[in-house]
Amino acid sequence: MRTTLLLGFIAVLTFSCQNNDQKSQEIDRKQIENELKASIESRFFAWQENDYDTYLAGYHVDWKRWGMREDVLNTYSDMRGFWDNMKANEESQEMEINLVDFHLIGDGNAALVHYTATETFKWIGPENQRGWKTGDIYKGIMRWSDVMVKEDGKWLCIGGHRDLSQPAAQLIKLN
Repeated sequence: MRTTLLLGFIAVLTFSCQNNDQKSQEIDRKQIENELKASIESRFFAWQENDYDTYLAGYHVDWKRWGMREDVLNTYSDMRGFWDNMKANEESQEMEINLVDFHLIGDGNAALVHYTATETFKWIGPENQRGWKTGDIYKGIMRWSDVMVKEDGKWLCIGGHRDLSQPAAQLIKLN
């Protein structure tokens, strides 16, 4: 009887520990998801608010990504030129981030994150070959896959890829 009681107690304890471990992993995963989304939103909302310092703070100093319409890897030190060029031509008006999926890598201090960024912006640059005119307002969805690393308790983008084709294959002119 004692043996049966002891085995029953061990079974309940084992099941309870496994169940608690599962709940802990679910909570940890949800916490990480929230941290990743907050980091991404911080960068994009800094873009919208023209806050270069906060925008740059979301990137790792070893960051690299293929340039737009160039066969070159841009680096962290190239960020200022990218910022100035884009900000000279567009004014971000609205931003929405939708975290689609993420996968933790290694010991959980790196992640591959897939998300969309829906932006409404006003073209403030000159008329161009695409037919855009100063004052035109556009809305587009870009797909992103970022590699992020966690350093000093903060998730930073260290690389990745953006899909400039947008799921709709074009920007929508709103005006």
